[in-house]
Amino acid sequence: MDQQEGMGVSRRSFVKGSTVTALAALAASGGAASLFGCAPKETAEEPGGRSDGAVFANEVPEEGEVIWQSCCHCGFVACPIKCHVVDGTLRWIDNDTDGDPEFGGISFRPCLKARSVRKWINSPERLKYPMRRTGKRGSGEFERISWDEALDIIAEKWTYTLEKYGPEAFYNCATGTRNYPIQRLMHLTGGCLGTINSESNGQIAQTVNYLFGMDPKNYDCAGGLGSHTSAVKDADCGIFFGCGSGESRMCGMGEVYEVAKAREAGIPIAFVDYRLGEGSSGNPDEWFPIYPGTDGALASAMAYVIISEGKHDKGFLDKYAVGFDADTMPESAPENSSYMDYIMGTGYDMVPKTPQWAAPICGLPAERIEYLAHFITDHETCFITQGYGPQRHHNGEWNAAAIAALPVITGNVGRAGTSPGLNGKGMQMSFDGGMWNSVPIGENPVKKKISISGRFNAIDHPLEMTALTDGITGGDKLEVGIKFMVLYEAGCFANSSSDLNWAATILEDESKCEFILGVDVIMSTSLPYCDVILPDLMYQERMNFVSSVTGGSAYGFVFGKPVQEPQFECRLSYDWCADLAERLGLRDEFTEGRTWEEWMEIRYEEVSRPSAPHGNAPSFSEGVEMGFWRDPEPAEPYIALQPYIEDPEGRARTTPSGKIELYSERLATIRDTWTFHNGDRDVVRPVPSYFPEIEGAEDVNDEYPLMFATWKAKNQFHSRYQVIEELQQACRHCLWINPLDAEPRGIENGDMLIVRNDRGAVRIMARVTPRIMPGVVGMPHAHRREIDGGVDVGANANTLTGHHWSPISKNCPSTGSTLVQVEKA
Repeated sequence: MDQQEGMGVSRRSFVKGSTVTALAALAASGGAASLFGCAPKETAEEPGGRSDGAVFANEVPEEGEVIWQSCCHCGFVACPIKCHVVDGTLRWIDNDTDGDPEFGGISFRPCLKARSVRKWINSPERLKYPMRRTGKRGSGEFERISWDEALDIIAEKWTYTLEKYGPEAFYNCATGTRNYPIQRLMHLTGGCLGTINSESNGQIAQTVNYLFGMDPKNYDCAGGLGSHTSAVKDADCGIFFGCGSGESRMCGMGEVYEVAKAREAGIPIAFVDYRLGEGSSGNPDEWFPIYPGTDGALASAMAYVIISEGKHDKGFLDKYAVGFDADTMPESAPENSSYMDYIMGTGYDMVPKTPQWAAPICGLPAERIEYLAHFITDHETCFITQGYGPQRHHNGEWNAAAIAALPVITGNVGRAGTSPGLNGKGMQMSFDGGMWNSVPIGENPVKKKISISGRFNAIDHPLEMTALTDGITGGDKLEVGIKFMVLYEAGCFANSSSDLNWAATILEDESKCEFILGVDVIMSTSLPYCDVILPDLMYQERMNFVSSVTGGSAYGFVFGKPVQEPQFECRLSYDWCADLAERLGLRDEFTEGRTWEEWMEIRYEEVSRPSAPHGNAPSFSEGVEMGFWRDPEPAEPYIALQPYIEDPEGRARTTPSGKIELYSERLATIRDTWTFHNGDRDVVRPVPSYFPEIEGAEDVNDEYPLMFATWKAKNQFHSRYQVIEELQQACRHCLWINPLDAEPRGIENGDMLIVRNDRGAVRIMARVTPRIMPGVVGMPHAHRREIDGGVDVGANANTLTGHHWSPISKNCPSTGSTLVQVEKA
């Protein structure tokens, strides 16, 4: 039966009818229709008297040539988009319409970001030409130069840096994707300083290493650290800690779709978060609000209930884990140092982690904590996962570990319907360790690596950095600082760096990092600090081969061809890197005689095609002719740790014990030997636990009484797409504040606010809503930083965030661990 049958007014008709007047006016002015171009004009009335083309009659062009491409902005989520090109110009974008009938005949439905690519690719704010800085760094003063001039400057600085400082002085920094061509060239000239993990998942990746011995490039980590989200369909219930996929990965057939299908099947879902986000919107009974950074306290209290009631899986723990209790502790461990000792209060701080203990810390009543514990144990199978939010805090490793301990102690690991408490992504075929859409980078001769958040330390005071103070791997200390830095998709400075005012002072000092090269498509907050800027091609202007990543119900490959000729003087990074390599005497070594497209074919045939699970992927030439290949066979969800659970001896973990380690001897060594940035505020224990973060719930004070947190905006990826005004109007950049916090400050919806602390101040509009906890305020995390009279009127959240490096990964949690005051502007 049609879902709309028997209803007086369909939802679609209601939306059309209630917005037709406004949309007609907008269309007449070249607004929404010309922006999105989402649907061609219908020549016939639809059943029920509906006509999709009526509002957009003057805006939607003829069909034109259909070229498949993809939107590659949400990390490794790559939605296929059907581009209609007329007279060499991208005119409108359509969905994939040939897929799953359960989803309206659509397998992959991109969000409005992807469907506004026409505005993005043809934005008047595009970078058009190479430029050289003429004023001081940060001034934004540049002059146009030729490509030959730009490459000559870069080659000269490259040679100078290599001869004076050596390859360790080079550093490649990027957002979302990587500039693999420039990294390949760096490796050919002697290497560059490497990076550990990423700012997206640095803390949780360390948790995985010590708890599960699982590396993102290991055999059982395809598509993410946890199970595919689609595995929830085989669970009896699910708990999602800090998952913001309703905004960050809201494409059709993605994680949101998988959760919606689970709900429809009657599977209860619980969302733990400080705000009622899009994932739980419309289902407020599923929302369990807690203060930011206190997930570890909540998880520990849930574990107390489970253990005290004898509902933990002792048989599973004895077979697959070490460190749960005295029976499975390593010989080196002192008495009363097991995970159970921590939870029950018989070791470490001697405090039982009861719900009554956790309630004032996390702000969730004790009876609700008990409910969540029983939510797991009252069901045979519980899908437990977390987003990146809980680990983006000063105590992030421990939040992540405490959550991941819950499926371990209840045996919800390695079988259908489970995930080991880690972030799960969608179905994804192999890209050789993530090197999608690009050329092989080769081996880096420089073995030293730093935390990605340590790049500013490696510019400002590199000789003070050591393995025991900053977590450097591959060597005891740095011999030189970063002198030559490449910022690719250069929004990484403002999107991912904490305390932007502090970071800016480091980049402004030309005696520290002596040369900064920026490569991007549109001016960002980072580029004014660069010495040379190069205009890149948009993804859709080049051969763009990616795997379509979903929640696991469908998968395929997009063989994207350019939808238009390169604009202005924009160039493909591979091509100008080849020209740069020629200036360095390495063109043949760099290209190996191959074009970009030829590398794509090699990478596909050697790496990606063999990874298709059913062995039925087309050849590269066949795929290019198709544009988009969808595997016709159903996709089974990947279950993390399943190989280990099925064969614990043959597929042992990479931990020292070969098992899951609830007690880590490696962490005990780190606790006893490392020196920490934050003194006794940095806590390291060998078991999953909780400690209060700096500028967290327990540091709230009269001067800065509000906790501040951020999330991914659904109308832009980092700061990308921000230049599209219609997307900004659809989802205004606002500070969420609870009515209980707004009322005493005299704040109402739409008021302009000043949000401030010792690091800076931003000006932003108020959104008063009960969908965020009292005592907490927040905003989407990335916006252009624009300083006016000492205030960031662009309202970039990182103007406020602090650089409290986490103790193990040394990542700087740019989205949490921050206290502020809010007042009317």
